[in-house]
Amino acid sequence: MALLEGTGEDAPVEIELVEDRFQNMSTGHVWEWRVQIVLRARQKNAAHLETIKERDSALLKEGVALIFRRAQDRHLREPGLETITRQLTTYVNEVFGVDADGMPRVDRVIIPECKGFRSDT
Repeated sequence: MALLEGTGEDAPVEIELVEDRFQNMSTGHVWEWRVQIVLRARQKNAAHLETIKERDSALLKEGVALIFRRAQDRHLREPGLETITRQLTTYVNEVFGVDADGMPRVDRVIIPECKGFRSDT
């Protein structure tokens, strides 16, 4: 397992992208989703990710909010959040780009928390 994880510059790090609440009205009701999104990347890309995250924090938050606003209810209720994870992965890869090796700077998007609450009652 240690060989898969990498060491030094290839060691994995986790960087919190956003922890917030996002609305979705795809069911005809207002739902508020409490979400935490973490990016897993290699150590050598961490500084670049932090720089972009600080510089474009509002842009990143808006992009994530749009994904949640446009999501279909069934996607938000998937046990593994596969659809939302794919959409977020595509988005962060567009924002953060690729490194000098031609690899995406973000290895994986992790969603440790995604809880929905109806807020129009």
